[in-house]
Amino acid sequence: MSAVELDRVSKGFGQIAVLNAVNLSILAGSTTVIVGASGSGKTTLLRLISGFEMPDSGTISLSGERVAGSGKNVPAHRRGIGLVSQEGSLFPHLSVEENIAFGMGDLPRRNRQRAVEELLDMVSLERSYRTRRPDELSGGQQQRVALARALARKPSVMLLDEPFSALDTGLRAATRDAISATLRQQSITTVLVTHDQSEALSFGDQLAVLRKGRLVQVGSPRELYFAPREVSTAKFLGDAIVLPATVGAGTASCAFGIVVVAPTAVRGAAFVMFRPEHLVVKKSDSGGSAVVELVEFGGAEVNITVRLDGLHSGRGAVVKIRQNNDLNVARGDRVVVSTRQPGVVVSPDQDNENDQGSENEPELATG
Repeated sequence: MSAVELDRVSKGFGQIAVLNAVNLSILAGSTTVIVGASGSGKTTLLRLISGFEMPDSGTISLSGERVAGSGKNVPAHRRGIGLVSQEGSLFPHLSVEENIAFGMGDLPRRNRQRAVEELLDMVSLERSYRTRRPDELSGGQQQRVALARALARKPSVMLLDEPFSALDTGLRAATRDAISATLRQQSITTVLVTHDQSEALSFGDQLAVLRKGRLVQVGSPRELYFAPREVSTAKFLGDAIVLPATVGAGTASCAFGIVVVAPTAVRGAAFVMFRPEHLVVKKSDSGGSAVVELVEFGGAEVNITVRLDGLHSGRGAVVKIRQNNDLNVARGDRVVVSTRQPGVVVSPDQDNENDQGSENEPELATG
């Protein structure tokens, strides 16, 4: 059963359209990550689900009950939704216990303390922290307290609006893992908003990509990483080489020559994408299809910029490939670039049909 259902939801502010006919279904107990660049409409989408904004058109349902649209507007405090924002928004003048207990109602003192301690256990914070104030906690600890406060209301849905983005790298990973584990243990339907690609791929069961207010693709993280539909999605979710191509039946002609591609209905002009692990560079004593232009040593890995002749396709290209540093090549060496897996055909972005890419700007891949 869907815990959250959006049906053709649109929202604008003045003359600016922020969301355009968004359809999204989120299964109960699952985790969905909404990813996109700044200004794509991610936070507005959360505010609509939580009840802080009303859609201009379309409907929103929670567990099968319509809460917004078509004349219905259930107030935010009656939707059973928890929200943790980027700042955490703790009350600075209250203790940890008082912050967490804020939404509990009039519980007897002993019952309240026990409930707070159970919530601190749940978010992996020591019970002794309940007497501290927010300014005595690290950023990661403050976010865990904010989560405990949201959990105190026993929400059926938890919304996380970039709650880890203000934390440093090490603290960010530890806090993210702790919060993810807590929400999964409680089987709480979770929606995370982020612009971080690695966070998006690792956190959720379902990934939804927003661009300029339009939901361009929804699926599992693996599906979107290996089979993106559009150029921007391919590049946003990780390092990728995306080359102009002419697609035929099972093959495509691009700067790599004639390559095998995954099954597709597309024919003619398009783009072909390769992920980092799909590429292999080998030194060639007898002459190869590419010339090394730059080698950048990076410890365990090396970045190799090569110019592809594109003799078979009439399309040359400059690409940057990251390889293990056991490959001993230098500037001017001829190399062979081959693929381990079929390429993936991707379409130009629907809002930028004239996107033809750049043959002079190096694409980055790792392998």
